[in-house]
Amino acid sequence: MKANVLCVTYNSASTIDAMMASLAAQSQSVRSLVITDNGSSDATVSRVTAIARSMPFPVGIVKSSNVGFAAGVLAAGQHSLVDASLPTLCINPDLELAAGALPAMLSCLYSDDRVGVVTAPLVGIDGEPDSASVRKLPKSGTASVYAVLGRLTPKRLRYNNLGMQEGTHSGPISSYAIEATTGALMLVNPSFRSADVGLFDTQYWMYGEDLQLCEDARVLGWKIMIAGVAPSLHIKGVSSGWPRSARSNKAFHDALRMYYDKNLSKGGMTDHLVHAGILVRYALTHLVGGIVRKKRDILEGVD
Repeated sequence: MKANVLCVTYNSASTIDAMMASLAAQSQSVRSLVITDNGSSDATVSRVTAIARSMPFPVGIVKSSNVGFAAGVLAAGQHSLVDASLPTLCINPDLELAAGALPAMLSCLYSDDRVGVVTAPLVGIDGEPDSASVRKLPKSGTASVYAVLGRLTPKRLRYNNLGMQEGTHSGPISSYAIEATTGALMLVNPSFRSADVGLFDTQYWMYGEDLQLCEDARVLGWKIMIAGVAPSLHIKGVSSGWPRSARSNKAFHDALRMYYDKNLSKGGMTDHLVHAGILVRYALTHLVGGIVRKKRDILEGVD
């Protein structure tokens, strides 16, 4: 069993070696790797080019402007190395697959003909579970609260459902069904979405497209599973950083509104309140982010 592997990079030179090495270690499950680089200004492309020469499977590079994540995945999926009849693994450049993760994910995908998406447990560099690995699909009420409160939203109302990621500390367990997961690691059934037509809704520039994919799967009756395998390492925030850049912050809040409008809108005053809450939250995070970045620049200048 093999899969296409697609990756979108942006200033990912610090992590791309480990990601590609983790794929090489399970090359029996990889048909090819295609990377779309969204206009990196660091050594990402040169690193990929150098490593590609020794990889045990073909590697393609698509050079692009910063078209966003979903469009970058689509560009990679239309490369000549991609076999659209095979499952497609979408993987972040800051993710290092655990030994045997991809074979386990493929086995899970083929275990039931209604499995549309498979992921695997993820942990951060601190060893703690990645809160986006196992998620709930947003509902109207919880989405409205999150649109206004953001990180202040009570845990029980968040769609990142950390408590469901079983077995992360004690070792792998059996595969089980979840509502949603992160685009950082998704194996997609070609009968649900094939790489050549695009895995994600390209109306999303960045953020939200993974939840939209999971919602689309739910509507069409596809299952989303997490494979029973040891956790993989996800070093978050390498390209986007914290606080988010002004463009990334806007994209995040655009995604909040877009997801709400596409899936949860009820019309009338509720929509106006949700839209207003997202706008206020954007303004506040934009202001705070600008202050933090300015202070950081000053401190780095002093150093």
